[in-house]
Formats: sequence, structure tokens, C-alpha cells
Amino acid sequence: MAIAHDANSTSSLGSNVLSLEWSHTVSSATNGCVVVAASHDNIGINWDTTATTFNGTAMTRVQNVTSGGGAGDHEDALYVLATAGEGTGAKTIHIEMESGTEDMVGSATSYTGVDQTTPQDGGVSSGGDDGTDPITINVTSATNDLVVGFCCMEDDDLANVGENQTERTNNLALSGQEQRTSDQAGETTAVHHYDRDTTNTKQWTILACNLNVASGASGPANLKTWNTVAAASVKTGDTVAIASIKTVNTVS
Repeated sequence: MAIAHDANSTSSLGSNVLSLEWSHTVSSATNGCVVVAASHDNIGINWDTTATTFNGTAMTRVQNVTSGGGAGDHEDALYVLATAGEGTGAKTIHIEMESGTEDMVGSATSYTGVDQTTPQDGGVSSGGDDGTDPITINVTSATNDLVVGFCCMEDDDLANVGENQTERTNNLALSGQEQRTSDQAGETTAVHHYDRDTTNTKQWTILACNLNVASGASGPANLKTWNTVAAASVKTGDTVAIASIKTVNTVS
């Protein structure tokens, strides 16, 4: 059993606000985890490190990055929370800045099969105001883990996620900017990337982190294999035993 996708959600535009809320419905809470992408339209204000919550529980801000100065600038943050204790059903996600008011949006994806003690290993991020294409970042990961992340681009200028990635959300609510989230299977060095729609020098950010698979999550598959071997051995043993008994009875 590996890390598995559960559900997605996106907010509407929060126009000139300090904070924003939306609902996310969790279908399964077995070793659950939620990942939140938050974007706002000003690099002069930081995301609050404690006020962003899932179901009232504070989330961990894994990464925070800015795109660069000038028109179209934006600041983005990636949050993660192990949610096995939060249960299933509709949950409220709350994102908040430290001060001031700006336009903002958020997206969320929940997963199962994630380690509850150390759900993530810390993140990586980058941002710029240039023509970098594709926009990539390397994430240290491992087999059975999962790399999650997002890219935010000025002028809705994102075309595709990387070929080894699965797109989870595409939020166009933030005026003049596009926020896409995706995930991909873990490997020693996972290249997380997004392609531009056109050649330009628009502002961009990319953030990603590794989710750790729950301890023993691969157990059921191994157990199934062992059970098959054991059953075959028992069957062979029974056959031998019956044959031996039959031989003894014949001699007697």
C-alpha cells in the first residue's frame, strides 16, 4: 500500500482580504495528510506561520517564496498537515497573511498512506522574473514516497505539468495569475517541473516537498506474497503427508 490520492479542492478569489476560507471534503483519513498551496498578490507581506489551519488545527508551513518585484509579483507558500486525527467529511481550510489585505487564492489535496510522525522532509522552492522554461526544481525523495508541489505564474501562462506528474488542481481565480498543483512518484532525485504556455519573461514561483510513506505501508503487499508462498507450502506438505499415510496403510 503506497501513498494514494484522496481529494482536491480550490478556493474562490479572496479580493483585498487578510484571510480566506474554503471547504475540503476528506473521503478517507487512514494515515491521512493534506497539502495546501497558498498564493497572494504582493511580495511585501508574508504568510502567517501559525494562522493557517485545517479543521482548526495549525498546519506546518514547509516553504515560502516570492516571485520578484514589480507588476505581477506574488508570494506563495506550501503547507502540510498529518490528518489521521481529523476524521472524514467536510473540513474548513483557513489561510492568512501576517498583516494587510491582498487578493489571494488557495488549493488543497489530501492523501492517505502518509507517515503521521514525519509526514514531510522539508521543502524546496524557487522564484524569478525571467524566461526560465521549463520551470524545474529537484526534490530529494525515495521509492514509495510522493513528491507534491505547485507552480504559480503571472498572466495564466502555464501550459502543462511534467510528464511524470499528475495535475491535481488548476486555480485561475487570482487575477492575472495561474496556480497549478501536481504530484509524482518518489525517486532518489525527483525533478518537479512545469512548462510555460508561451515564451516570455513573466514572474513565476515553484514549491515542492516530499511526503513520507507510512511505516509498514508496503506490508500488505509483502504479506500477500508470504501468504501465497505459505499456502503453497502447506498444500505441498499436505500432499506429501497424505501420500506417506497412504503408503503406511498399504504396508500395514
